[in-house]
Amino acid sequence: MPERVLEQWEERRQAGSEPKLVLLDGRPLQGPDARRGVGTYVRGLLQGLEEIGWGSRLALLVDAGLPVPKTGLRTYPLRKRYRGRLSNFEDALALRFALEQIRPAVYHATSLSLPGRAPCPVVATLHDLIPWAYGGRALLGERIRYWAGKRLLRNADRVLAVSEASAADARRLAAVDAVTLFDEDTPRELISVLLPDVLVKGADWNHFIAGREEVEAAGGTERGLAINPTLQ
Repeated sequence: MPERVLEQWEERRQAGSEPKLVLLDGRPLQGPDARRGVGTYVRGLLQGLEEIGWGSRLALLVDAGLPVPKTGLRTYPLRKRYRGRLSNFEDALALRFALEQIRPAVYHATSLSLPGRAPCPVVATLHDLIPWAYGGRALLGERIRYWAGKRLLRNADRVLAVSEASAADARRLAAVDAVTLFDEDTPRELISVLLPDVLVKGADWNHFIAGREEVEAAGGTERGLAINPTLQ
């Protein structure tokens, strides 16, 4: 969460009006992404929020049709009829009605699945906009899949970008005018908390991989990923 948001919440807590509920989209913890990619990010986010004492305020929005992740947190099921390529269009409406019923103090969209409208502040994490940044027919399906999320990104009260490149793409491709970046020069601190089994980095930077020592000390390995010339 942005630093100013934390300050405002602390002011409200001291004034006796502590926020009741912080709702995060926990659906990346269900299915194939649970132990990689966005799922790993969500697990790290939950761990960080619990470490600063927000555990009692947290709840997860989950897919009612999939097994509920074992986090010990309250969960709110989101019922959907469609999970195909156009599911984000249904999300825009389904999330709106779910948030109106749950009424959290803030909703954190951990992917490009965003509500059309929301009765509360919305924080969105942007991982990338690769389908639009690179274009081409090969990524047309991904552009269709996430078109609604990209369009709704500008409505978020705060967008958290995971890199300078993602922040630049948010401004250039999604008309987002306020993006918050992580302060660290490298992801070493985050990697030392997550300690993945395999740490992957582009092979062009194989000489410097932040977090390599921590991962290897914990029994993990690192891999250099060869650059695909068609994406350069």
